[in-house]
Amino acid sequence: GLEGALGYYWSFRRDLFGRAGAETRRILRQQTSVPTLALFGDVDGALDQTNLEATRACFTGEYRLVRFAGVGHFIHREIPSVFLEHVSALLSA
Repeated sequence: GLEGALGYYWSFRRDLFGRAGAETRRILRQQTSVPTLALFGDVDGALDQTNLEATRACFTGEYRLVRFAGVGHFIHREIPSVFLEHVSALLSA
């Protein structure tokens, strides 16, 4: 149920940030030059534009943020053809 689904995210965050050694935390804080496409729906209950805009500071390379009106957290399920268009364009660039 809900507890199991949320437990996955809670344990991932705890393992990634709580148990990580100093070297791992240092690496996770570095900027990356990897071109990045961030897709999000404006009715997503987990992600919001403010946090995704702030994430831009983690990248030295291209960081493109695309917002979809009326779409939730599972973009690939809600609008699969649009999702594939954006991912295909990134991969073929």
